Order: sequence, then structure tokens, then C-alpha cells
Amino acid sequence: MKKTFTINISGIVFHIDEDAYEQLQTYLNKIHRRFEGTEEGKEILTDIETRIAELFTERITSSKQVICEDDVSEIIGIMGDPTEFDEEGEEPAEEPTYSRRREWKVGRRLYRDNDHRVLGGVCSGIGAYFDIDPVIIRVIFILLLLVPGFILIYFVLWIVIPQALTTAQKLEMRGERVNISNIEKTITEEFTEVKNNFRNFSRSRQYEQTKDSVHSIFQVFGTIITGFVKVVLGIVGVAFILAGILILVVMLGSFFTDQSFFWPQEDFQGLISTGLLLFSDIENIRIFLVGLVIVIGVPILAIIYGGFKLIFRFDANDKAVGGIGFIVWVIGLIIAVGSVFLVASEMRASERVVNEEVLRTVDGDMLFVSAKPDTLNYRYNNYYNLFDFDEVKILPYDEQNVVFITPKFSIKKSKDNRIHVYERRDARGENRRDAYDNAQLIEYDWVQNDSLIIVDRYYTLGENAKWRGQEYKITIELPVGKSILLDESMSEILWESYYIDNRIWPGNLVDNVYTMTDDGLEAKEE
Repeated sequence: MKKTFTINISGIVFHIDEDAYEQLQTYLNKIHRRFEGTEEGKEILTDIETRIAELFTERITSSKQVICEDDVSEIIGIMGDPTEFDEEGEEPAEEPTYSRRREWKVGRRLYRDNDHRVLGGVCSGIGAYFDIDPVIIRVIFILLLLVPGFILIYFVLWIVIPQALTTAQKLEMRGERVNISNIEKTITEEFTEVKNNFRNFSRSRQYEQTKDSVHSIFQVFGTIITGFVKVVLGIVGVAFILAGILILVVMLGSFFTDQSFFWPQEDFQGLISTGLLLFSDIENIRIFLVGLVIVIGVPILAIIYGGFKLIFRFDANDKAVGGIGFIVWVIGLIIAVGSVFLVASEMRASERVVNEEVLRTVDGDMLFVSAKPDTLNYRYNNYYNLFDFDEVKILPYDEQNVVFITPKFSIKKSKDNRIHVYERRDARGENRRDAYDNAQLIEYDWVQNDSLIIVDRYYTLGENAKWRGQEYKITIELPVGKSILLDESMSEILWESYYIDNRIWPGNLVDNVYTMTDDGLEAKEE
């Protein structure tokens, strides 16, 4: 019983016994030493291993699955011993001692010769098989094309006859022994032929003409591409310039004139003349706008500058220009942010003012609450100049900005048997005293008419007052057992109040009777 090994030769796995493995390893090492370092050595070694794998495959049968020492000796006899070749790769006059026992007969095999083909290599392959000049075979095939259907036969041969791809197949095609000497000789000749063809072609007139033609073609393509890129860059540059100038003109016109291209004229005038003036004085607003123009304008000028560079491609110190632009942009940012912080500094403190009033005697157990008609409709004629921010509405009136803000409303349980009305005014200011004054300036009115309370729809900031976070809330404290009914006119006020008594959705209160209980408001059962 012998130990066996599993080996991989040319991608095929074989099982080989120990003695055969050592013999094969010694033989392959000789081959590697013989061809290592040569220019075509790698391809020679690959073809030799491929041929050895083919010979091993022929010796594997269903009853014999392991390569033995006799198989390796037989293959060495076929391939030859590389140590007995001279420096030119020629075979010695005397065969190795182990190959004298048997003469290997060499036959030809039919392949398509791809190296000398005109179409598919069929004619050149047949010529090599019969050792006839392929030109003769081609002439015969051309004559046979006159026979109907012969062209189909040619294509069938093209499909059926295999192509000589490996060196071993090319040797078999010519009827030469597939051994190390012939493999080396064939590959060396192919390498030499390729090098000579390339050398001769590189020195030929055709090569020079081809090189000049290719160079000219690339020059033409280069000129076309360069011109196309210049045109595209020019178009982009013009677009940058036009877009930058347009944006700059529109922006300056919007900030420093009464015209605006971004929104309707009346809205823009409302934003500048009414909106911004609620926060600060006109001087501070102008400073803010100057800073804003710089912050927006510098990038626009950079776009215009880039457009000119794309068109005219002039040399300039871009680092210096960029540095100056960045410094100017930072200055504009400081101006804009500084003016905002100046306004913010006037809102540092907060104060609250609370007023309480006990209602006069109310007949019955039901309190009715209603809102006055919309004061904006009947007090001011220029209602359509209104600038509306949802619950905040700003209206220019009598050379000042009148701000109308929807108040907040709530209902709570009274601590006694009386109905109380609490007014809470909140505001901010530069200090607590300033915040207190701003809260006191909030204007809001409500009146009692027996069991009916009529409230204003809006509160205002007071004459010439700036917006400093002013907020107004009216709270009705209802004794237990008393009921309340709010009519439809209270809808807008209720929707700004979020929740009533922390439980009831404001929309449910309208036109519904609620009674105060120990647990809060409860809807009256029908």
C-alpha cells in the first residue's frame, strides 16, 4: 500500500502515488530551472504543464484513478529530458536511456490554423494536416463555391473543426512530436516573429504614415473639444454675469426703493414700512439692510467675477480678490447680526401686569360671552393694506403702524360665589421697568351688560409702541353651578387659546352651554 497525493496541474486535479509524485516533482523542477529567467519561459512552462495534464488524463480510466511511477516515466519519455538540450534548445543525437524501450509514433490532427487564417482558418488547417500549401486549398475552396450548398459545408467545417489554441495542438496539427524541445522551439519562434513584425512595422513607412494620421486625427479632435469647451465656458460665463447682475439689481431695487420683484409691491412695502418698524427704529433697520445687502451681494459679485474670468480668462490674484471679498462679507455679517442683537438687547427683561375685576350682579345662572364686530372692518378704510401674520395683523394708519393681535381666553373655577374677570398683560423690555411700561401700554377693552360680556377681538400694543413680545390673556372665573354660553363671534379668539380649562377643545365651546362643577366645566346634558 502506497501513500497518495492530490495535485493540481493546469487546473486539473489528479491523484498520484508517492514514488510517482517524487519523480514528477524532480522532473518539473528541472524544467523550471531550464526555462526560468527567459523572456518566453512563463508561456513555455504553462504549455508544458498543459501537455502533461493532457497525457495524465489519457491514462486515467474507471479502473485506474491514480497516476503511478510508470505513467510518469512514460510521459517523461514523450516530453523529453530538459537537461539533455543544448543552449539553443536542440535535441541530442542520442535518446535518453529510459526512452529507448519504445518509439513514440507521431500522427497529425486536424485543427483550424488561427495563426494563418483568412476567415476561420479552415483552409490553412487542412493544408497543415495534409502538408500542402494553404493557398492551394483556398483555390480549391473558391472553385467549390460554385457548387450549390458548398458554402454551408464550409461553415459546418468551421464549427466542427476545433481551433489550435495551445502550443501542443499546433504541434499536433503539423504532425510534430509534442515534447519540451518542440514546445520551446514553437513558442520561441512565435515570440521572435511577433518582435520582428513589430520592429519592422515600427520602422516602416506605413507605420510612420499611420502614426502621423493618428496624431493628426487626435489633433483635430483635440481642437474640436477645446473649442467646444471654450464655447460652453463662454456661455456659462455670460449666464453667470447676467444672472448676477439681474439678482443684484432686483435686490437693490427691492431694498432701497418701493418696488419689489420677489412679492407684490404692497406686501413688500408692508414688510419694510410696517413689519420691520415694529421691531426697531428706521436708522437701525437701514443698518440691518446694509449688512444684509453686503452678505447677499458679495456672493453675487463673486458669481459675476467668475463669469468674466470664464469668458476673458484674464490673469488675476484670485487669493487677494477672494480674501478681500471674504473680509467684506464678514463685515456685512457683523453689521446685520449686530443690528439684530441690538434689538434683542431691548428684550432682555420680562414683566407681567394682572388686573382683576368682580362682575356686578348677574341675573340668572347663565353668563353670555360675545365678541365685538371686526374692528378692522369699520375703524379703518384701508383694510386691503393689511399685513396679516395669522393672529397678528399690522395696518398702517394715521402715519403709524397699528398692530392687532388676537387675545387668549380661558375659563376657570371661581374661588367664591362671584364671577371674576382677570386680565394678564405680558411684555419684554430692556429692563424690568421698561418691560412693565410696555405691558401697561397694551390696549384691550371689554364691557358687561347685565349677564352679557362683550370683548374686543384684538388687543393693540399702544401708541408708538414697538413689538416686545406683548401678550394679553383674559380669564373668566365662574362659580360652581353657573353656566356659560359663548356665541359664534368668539370662534377666532377660542382657536388661539388652544385649550379651555385644560380639558376642552375650544371649538366645542361655541354655541354650547357648559356648567361649572367642582371638577371643572361640564357640557349641559340635553
